Parts: sequence; structure tokens; C-alpha cells
Amino acid sequence: MATAPGQTKPDGSYTPVQSFPSSAFTDEKALYQHAQNILLASDFHQEIVYTGVTSQWADTVLSKLDEDPDVGYLRKHYNSVTKTVWIRTMPTTIHDCHQRWFEQSEKAWYIAGQLTQAEFVNITHYAGTTTEWIGGPYAGSRKEPDLGVQVDNLSYPTFVIETGWSESLARLRDDMNLWLVGSSETNIVIILKWRRVANTIQVKGDLEVYRRDRNGIPSLQQSEVIFPAPPQAQAQLQQVLVSRRELFGRGIFQGSNANDVFSLPLDELRTVATEALARMRLLPA
Repeated sequence: MATAPGQTKPDGSYTPVQSFPSSAFTDEKALYQHAQNILLASDFHQEIVYTGVTSQWADTVLSKLDEDPDVGYLRKHYNSVTKTVWIRTMPTTIHDCHQRWFEQSEKAWYIAGQLTQAEFVNITHYAGTTTEWIGGPYAGSRKEPDLGVQVDNLSYPTFVIETGWSESLARLRDDMNLWLVGSSETNIVIILKWRRVANTIQVKGDLEVYRRDRNGIPSLQQSEVIFPAPPQAQAQLQQVLVSRRELFGRGIFQGSNANDVFSLPLDELRTVATEALARMRLLPA
């Protein structure tokens, strides 16, 4: 919805959410027109959620939005298990800062000789590109990750980052299950969650790392505080370690050591996140 005259536009430091049951609409066309009307009038970051949506309706609605040049920059998702369509409008700079974090880390691995040139060019990372599930328990689902790391000749990203303000956390964890249960090729999902400290311009941040346990069940295997930063001696040691086996999956190069590990230092995430928050006139807690 557009900001009304005299009303303060949300500053992007939280996620306004509008939620609607699919039962409120006569058919998928009516649901699409409802979403389109909200999107055409929207001039700030928000999320629009539709619950109880069938795969057929979701496919129609999201395909029409894909074809609509007037609805602006969106990230659109459908989870066929939770039967939820959710649309994020106008992602903010904090939603994208982790892309620089991964890119800088990947370049550091290459410069240090940890990645060969062939491996380096074999990895593609992207945001907002649609992944579709054809079979399995999540058949009919669609996801546009906040970061996906794709290896040539694989159908799904091996490494995923999903991010959002605290209002989105339940949906982000549903997305984590979508990746780790719905695709055997996805090995790691990182969730970045941000929340504004009440009545301040300060922002707290946390990181969660999920992998499958020995029984193949998604499991929280690491959690770290991003903001407020811990003492420097501790902060310098914080990192997410990813093995070559996890990063390349079935696309691992013959003769390489699958147990080699690559570091994603959290201090470097803090640097890019601090810059992103500054552009939003916010500060780390």
C-alpha cells in the first residue's frame, strides 16, 4: 500500500506484513489481482503473505507476476508444504549485504590458492533467481534465494543464505526446510536475522547455520551473534567453515580434497552490514 499523505513511510528497519487467507478469493485470478493492486501502490519494503494456497493457484499467480513489468523489484516464493505464497517488495540494503560477504570470501579463497581457477569459474552465485521443485515432498514450490551458490551441472544450489528482519523469521526457517529437505544437493543454509532495538536506531543481528544431521534431518549446528559484536579477540575467531565437499557436492573436482575447509569470517560480514545499515541511517547495536 502507498504511504498516505501525512503518514511516515516505514524506514526499512522492520518488515510490515500483510497476510490474507486464500479463502477470501473466488479464484486464482482474483488473488493475483489483489496482489497486483497492493504491489502497484507499494512504495516501501514490506511482505505480502497468502495462506492456504494450492500449487495450481500459486503457479498462476507467481507466473503472472513474473510477466508483469509494473510491479517492481520483488522476491517471490511458494512453499507447497505450508501452502504459503509470500512476496517481499523492495528488499533493503541489509537484505543484500551478505552477497558482498560471500563474494569477498570466495575471492580470498582463490587468491590464497585454496580454489583452483577451474573451481573458481565453476561456481556461480546469485540472488533472486527462481528455483522450482518438480518432485519430492515440496513439489510445486518456488524459491528466489537471497543468495544461492550454484555449481555447474547441479540443479540446486549447494549453499544458500536467507535473510530478513525478525518479522520474517518463521518463514525463513520454513525456507531452510524447503532447501534441506526438498533438495539433496543443498548442503548448508545460513539464516541472517536482523532486529531493531526498540526506540533506537541500533540493530542487532544473529546468524544460524543449518545442515542435515546423521539422520538427514535439518539441524541448527552453529549460531553466532553479529551485533552487538563481541570483544575483538573473540570476534576475530568467529567464522563459518564450509568444506569443499559441502560447497561442490556431486560436482567436486576429481583429485581435490573433499575435506578442505573454506572460511567465511564474521568480522567481514560485520563490515559490509555496518555499511548497509549506514545507508539506511541505522547503526549496529
